[in-house]
Amino acid sequence: MHRSVAHFAPEAGVGRVGQKKIIMDAKIWETWLNDWKWVQSCMKRKKCEVHDLVLEDPMSSSAIQSIKNKLSIVLPAEFVRVVTTFASGVSFLWYIEDDEKRPPAPYSDIFSGGADALWDAERLVACKETYDGWIKECFSDPSDPYDKVWHDKTPFLEVPNGDLIAFDVTAGDRNCPVVYLSHDDGELHGSRLGADFVDFVSRWSHLGCPGPEEWQIQPFHDSSTDNLLKSGPLVENWRKWLAD
Repeated sequence: MHRSVAHFAPEAGVGRVGQKKIIMDAKIWETWLNDWKWVQSCMKRKKCEVHDLVLEDPMSSSAIQSIKNKLSIVLPAEFVRVVTTFASGVSFLWYIEDDEKRPPAPYSDIFSGGADALWDAERLVACKETYDGWIKECFSDPSDPYDKVWHDKTPFLEVPNGDLIAFDVTAGDRNCPVVYLSHDDGELHGSRLGADFVDFVSRWSHLGCPGPEEWQIQPFHDSSTDNLLKSGPLVENWRKWLAD
């Protein structure tokens, strides 16, 4: 697959934040791009390790349908629209090698961001293999409260420690929250990271994409709304530290 800057197109994807409908369009895509480039520039000024932002060309509708059929998975409509209209994959990475450069509390466990790939349609196969392995070996009983969280999910992002970030597809391909799946009793297990894919990427990108391990994301998770914060002192102070 070719790597290039994805082309804008008028076709729209749909996301939801509460009852407010958000249309995925070129303006939101541009905001994402600006957020990714901004955190890269911040980390470069801090002389941290930064990998280039790479955008994979959009995937054809037939190609993503082939993946869905091969894996027998459900993919949210807004995710399909993003990967077929804007970019089939996005990757970059920042990493704080020197412990002395780590941010202060409550962000002191954060040392990286970008997850190498924020998403990549080509990696859905590997994500599904990991997911199926966990279901088979550890979480096979849907009547168990912990195991149940693992079921009816479509993973799209592998966390380096073995966890997964996934779509909750219980309701089909519409209104699919993004949730965290922990394999080791993590505190964020089953927690929502976005009302849907567009909401998740918007919130995570505004934060500079810390993580994706749960302890790097957790400072920004609001248990009262079961979502990532998008404003408030915790977000403002974090972005100020990034920019300093």
